[in-house]
Amino acid sequence: MANLGAIDIDGFADLELKRAIVEEGMSASTASQIEFLSKDRALVLGDMVGKPVTIKVDMIEGTPRSFLGTCVEAEYIGIYRAHGLYRIEVRPWLWFLTRTRECKVYQDVSTVDIIQTILGDYGFSSYLEKKLSGTYAARDFCLQYRETDLDFINRLMEEEGIYYFFSHRAGTEKMVLADSAAAHEKVPLADSFKFTDNRGLNPALRDEYVYELSAKECVTTGKVTLNDYNFETPKRDMKVSRAMFKGSHGHKSHEFYDYLRHYSDTGRGESFSRVRMEAEACRYQTWAGAASVKNLSVGETVSMTDHDQTSKETNFLITRATHFIQTSIPDAEDDIESSILGKLLPFDPENRDPYRCLFEVVPSNIPYRAPLKTPWPEMQGIQTAVVVGPKGEEIHTDKYGRVRIQFHWDRLGKKDETSSVWVRAMTPWSGKNWGVVAVPRIGQEVVVQFEEGNPDRPVILGMLYNADTMPPYALPENKTQSGVKTNSTKGGGGFNELMFEDMKGAELVRFQSEKDYRQIVKNDAEITIGLEKMDKGDLTQTIHRHKTETLKTGDMTFAVEAGKETRTIAKDQDQTIGANQTENIGSNRTQQIGNNSTVSVGNNMNLTVGSNLKEDVGQVITITAGVQITLKVGASFVKINNSGVTIQGPVIKLKGAGMIKAQSPMTQVKGDAMLVLKGGLTLIN
Repeated sequence: MANLGAIDIDGFADLELKRAIVEEGMSASTASQIEFLSKDRALVLGDMVGKPVTIKVDMIEGTPRSFLGTCVEAEYIGIYRAHGLYRIEVRPWLWFLTRTRECKVYQDVSTVDIIQTILGDYGFSSYLEKKLSGTYAARDFCLQYRETDLDFINRLMEEEGIYYFFSHRAGTEKMVLADSAAAHEKVPLADSFKFTDNRGLNPALRDEYVYELSAKECVTTGKVTLNDYNFETPKRDMKVSRAMFKGSHGHKSHEFYDYLRHYSDTGRGESFSRVRMEAEACRYQTWAGAASVKNLSVGETVSMTDHDQTSKETNFLITRATHFIQTSIPDAEDDIESSILGKLLPFDPENRDPYRCLFEVVPSNIPYRAPLKTPWPEMQGIQTAVVVGPKGEEIHTDKYGRVRIQFHWDRLGKKDETSSVWVRAMTPWSGKNWGVVAVPRIGQEVVVQFEEGNPDRPVILGMLYNADTMPPYALPENKTQSGVKTNSTKGGGGFNELMFEDMKGAELVRFQSEKDYRQIVKNDAEITIGLEKMDKGDLTQTIHRHKTETLKTGDMTFAVEAGKETRTIAKDQDQTIGANQTENIGSNRTQQIGNNSTVSVGNNMNLTVGSNLKEDVGQVITITAGVQITLKVGASFVKINNSGVTIQGPVIKLKGAGMIKAQSPMTQVKGDAMLVLKGGLTLIN
């Protein structure tokens, strides 16, 4: 048999292609198993691995068709007709993305941006060709977690409706990104083939014929409904639906419903539901066949006619192709060492064709979508992370109390406000402008869980102590203490605190306000210190500056039921009473004034003493009245007014130890009954 093709491995010469199986698929890495012969039975296998490989298949006309890739595995099988028989596995450069596993955070980038970034990291950017019609929104937070780079970009593309295939037409290995029919070109040279089931035709004509073709229709989901929740629009209905747009089968009522948790606006959800529905619809009708056409390639379109099942559909998109190439067919088994019979490529022994292609196609007028088969990582259990933020800040939050975090496994994060998006923090109680607020601070370790295991939806459940952030009370020494203790910011050094000591016999509640304290009681308040069945308790108040008490309405009652009250005022006391003051003292009252005392009464003043009144004045008593002063005891009185002084009583005695002197411009002494003037010497002038 004349050789149909050839093999070229960079750095190796004189290789003879024997057989090859090349499997192409939409959104799949091409896999090639190749057998070849060499006169050198001692080729260094390690030198083959990693080298570019090209298989060329001769065409009836035009340049040979090429299959390109990289050798990822090499094996020496044995001796075949005095030659060394080798088998290699060849993969496209994209396959190397399966050799890695990564944990990485992407922010504010689209799926296409992520693909370009990852391929650029490998140095593969020049091998990417974008034939995209759609535009793709940026993902605010996208997590790659414990998955290969290929699985990561595959699942993103499947969700967005982007698929890919490989093209070797220009002699280079291109990965083509596609999302619509505009990305697909016709099979070159001859894009239309007639079907014939007569394989007895001249083999040379088989390049122009499809000789096996089967059609299949199946039940698919008739409607896709997705749902989600956005906490920023909590009352908004996020359900979106897309129904099957093509197909006459009677089972389109079956609905696929999923609570996706992958979108925050219905526009994005509509796109996801459309992609899922199109992924179902493009598999409603499929065709599979066999041909000797060497030019069929995945991602290209072809027309087929003269088949019973192609009366309605004649234009197809090739979604899968397996190429069987054999340039030499084994003769009798005795030509081959028995030890290698079981190691040869699994060719159909009845297949004597030098080239055969098994293919799958779908109607080209239906949007193609790759099946959503790549699993998303499910974030099982909980993780911990560190709260991060801008340099110089201690608290970094938004209006929802969200914070930014960096996971311990994130080796690329800068531990600043760029490490993540805002992440919601759970609180034990929340309501409309009420609840518990405790914003995690920069540097604190937090516990993180993911909504329904979705890596793109982290939620903070709480916080943890560690060696850098220790508890406020030394443990285990203070194991009976609990409470809340804050830290003044910025810079620390102060705190507010509510501490509970539960040690038996030493129970304590301690409250501290680092600066100001405001307490509001909108109805009644009651404080009881000490109980009848307990030891009597004390209340000690120490105020280092001012104290102001204001009673807006109602009365104030202060009672000392047993014991005494002692007040000590170091300086002045001002007391203002708007109306009356009544003071009742059950026993004695002693008032001691170190200097002066001034009493001012705006109207009347009454002083009533039940027994005696005694006033001791060290020097002078001055009594001043605007109209009159009256001193009265029984029928006797002394009256002083503006007209004079009147002294009246049954008996008036004036006695001076030295002299009594009465002097005025006119003096009258009168006795209605008797006047007695008596003295050792009486002078009348």
